[in-house]
Amino acid sequence: AGCKPNAITYSVLIRGHCVRGDLTAALDIFQQLVGLGFTADCIIFNTLLDGCVQHANWELAETLLEEMKKQKIVQSNFT
Repeated sequence: AGCKPNAITYSVLIRGHCVRGDLTAALDIFQQLVGLGFTADCIIFNTLLDGCVQHANWELAETLLEEMKKQKIVQSNFT
């Protein structure tokens, strides 16, 4: 038995990978989150976007912003 992961668990994992600069692993976790039926919110997108900025991955940042628009996720001041 153990704890069942929730959106916060996945968000923390995404953040950890972004801080390490492993955006590929962060995106893999993001895809798992979405695949399990969790909703990707502004906070999770901002975490990924922050990772992109910190590691100069502008192409991925643009892709994520487009995905936010497609999903009609309202951007925050942080975005």
